[in-house]
Amino acid sequence: MEVKKIACGGNHTVMLLNDGSVYGCGDNSNGQLGQKVEFSGWRRLEQELRDVACGWEFTVGINGDNEVVTCGFGGRGELGVIGLKRAGSFVKVMKVCSGSKVFASVQNCVVVEPLGGGSRVYGWGSNTKCQLKQPKSRFLEVPVVIFESDSVMVEYAALGKDFTVLVDVLGRIVHTCGNLPSGFNIGQWEGQSGLQVHCMWSSVHILTPRNGIYSYGNGRHGQLFNRAEWCLDGVKQVAVGSEHGVILSNSNTVACWGWGEHGNCGRLTDDGTINNDYSNVISPLNRLPIPNGATITKVFAGCATTWLVAKN
Repeated sequence: MEVKKIACGGNHTVMLLNDGSVYGCGDNSNGQLGQKVEFSGWRRLEQELRDVACGWEFTVGINGDNEVVTCGFGGRGELGVIGLKRAGSFVKVMKVCSGSKVFASVQNCVVVEPLGGGSRVYGWGSNTKCQLKQPKSRFLEVPVVIFESDSVMVEYAALGKDFTVLVDVLGRIVHTCGNLPSGFNIGQWEGQSGLQVHCMWSSVHILTPRNGIYSYGNGRHGQLFNRAEWCLDGVKQVAVGSEHGVILSNSNTVACWGWGEHGNCGRLTDDGTINNDYSNVISPLNRLPIPNGATITKVFAGCATTWLVAKN
C-alpha cells in the first residue's frame, strides 16, 4: 500500500495511505490521534480519511462522507466547534464538496473547497496576526470564509505560524494574509506561474520552474536556503517542517537544511556522535544516507522530524 501523506503535530504523527487507512503514533494525551488509547508505536486509527493535516496538539481530516473532522486539543478554536477545546475522538466540523483539502499550522486550520471554476477557502483557529482574515482577533472558533472566487481555483494553502499563502492550480500566489516574513514581497511574484510555495513557522520558500529556491524570513538557525550550496541535480520534491527543509533530487539524493535541533537534518560530523540534539545546531545543506538499493519516492517534514518514503 502506498503512503499518500505524512502529517506531523508537535509530538504526534499521522500517516495516510492511498486506500484511506490512517496510522498514528506519538503523544495522544489530548486525544490528538482520535482514540482514547495509549500509543506505544504505530497503530491504525478507527477513522478512514481522504486527507489529513496536523497542528500542535490536534488533527484535522476529511472523511469519506466529505465531512471535515477534528480531534485533540485546541485552546484557540483549532477544533472548529463552538466551545469545544478537547475531543478524544473525531468530531464533525462541516460538510464540504468532493475534492476539498485540509491544511494546518500550529494553531490554525484551512480548508480549500473547489467551487465550479473557482474556489472557497475556510479558516479557523488563532487570528492574532490576521493570519486568517482582518481585523485581527484572538481566535476564530468556527470556520469562516477567508477567500472566495468564481474564477480562481486555489490548489493549496501554505501556512506559517502567523501567516497564510494561497496558491492556485497554475502555481500562482493569489492571496496572502497575516504577518508575512521579512523580505517577502508578493508583488515580486505577481503573474509568475509554476511556483511551489512552502512555509516553515517563520519563513517562506519558493521553488521556481528552473529549480531555484528563494527564501524569506527568519534565518537565525539556517532556515533560509543558501542557493550557493546547491550542487545536486534537478529538484523532484521539497518539503518543509517547523524550521527545516528537505530536498529530494532527481538522482535519488536527499538533503536537509535549517534548524537541526534533534538530528532532523542528519549527522553533521563524523566524530561518532549518535545524534546532534543541541538547541543551537544549524545545518547547512546536508546529504542524508540512503539505504543501498532503496529509491526514495517522497519526503515529508514535521516538527524537527524528517520522513523518507522508500521503495526497494
